[in-house]
Amino acid sequence: GFAVKSIIGLAAEFERNQKTFAAMLKSDEKANQLLADLKDFAKQTPFELTKIRGTATRILGAGYQQSEIIPLMKRLGDLSMGDQDKFNRLLINVAEIKNNDRATIRDIRQFSGVGVDIKSAIQKVTGWDKKDIGAMITAGKVNNKVITDAITYLTTKGVFAGGMEAYQSTLVGKFSNLIDTLQGIGEDAGKGSLSNVLKEMV
Repeated sequence: GFAVKSIIGLAAEFERNQKTFAAMLKSDEKANQLLADLKDFAKQTPFELTKIRGTATRILGAGYQQSEIIPLMKRLGDLSMGDQDKFNRLLINVAEIKNNDRATIRDIRQFSGVGVDIKSAIQKVTGWDKKDIGAMITAGKVNNKVITDAITYLTTKGVFAGGMEAYQSTLVGKFSNLIDTLQGIGEDAGKGSLSNVLKEMV
């Protein structure tokens, strides 16, 4: 029936994710570990597991290491206050800064566009005068490390500390966690069903 098809579909999607991560990480073991880590992370966040897996793929594609994925998602989750659209925009921004190893005026404006005063955080972590930061950006002095340090400050000591937890406690956040739990059950149940279906096909 419909329920069985849905469960098999979840298992098939899980298998696709496993193969994608295995190809990107060149290891089945690393892929399985990442999938387990992402599942644990989803339980602690308002983001849906399927979107978290897609985000992890994008992060790996941007050149980050496996060990950097969860910490980066945690920081961006806090910075976005659990808002998926803001999270996506922030991810694009920080990935671009990482690849260029410098932030441009446009990058700084992108932070402002999602309500993040990154300039004040840069001032905190560098000790630079705020009025000089614009010139530092133009001169290429605001590199990836400066931005990473600024984001870490904002999400550990600044106004965005615990931002994701605040959103997770809302009804929407709790519903997202329920969906993740049900999806996990469906995937586990579907693995055996999918195996049986494949055996019948060969």
